[in-house]
Amino acid sequence: MSENETVCSLHEKEATAIVCIHLCTAESASVGFNVPADIVNDLEAWCDECEKIVRKEGWTDRALKLADLRPCCVGCFISIKTRMGH
Repeated sequence: MSENETVCSLHEKEATAIVCIHLCTAESASVGFNVPADIVNDLEAWCDECEKIVRKEGWTDRALKLADLRPCCVGCFISIKTRMGH
């Protein structure tokens, strides 16, 4: 992973969370907010469209391409989670 992949592009802080591109750009909670079911307080999330593919195929190349996962800091993750109504 390169240096720019480990730093939040918005806050220039360490990126310890990861979200799909759809959550980064969503204006409303209508896109959904999904997290790993087996990990409490994990800092990973993805939208409902990504969830459909992951449930069907797992994290395949196709799912990863669709998700276009983005690193972010905890502050961004909390902001996205709040914006999504969680």
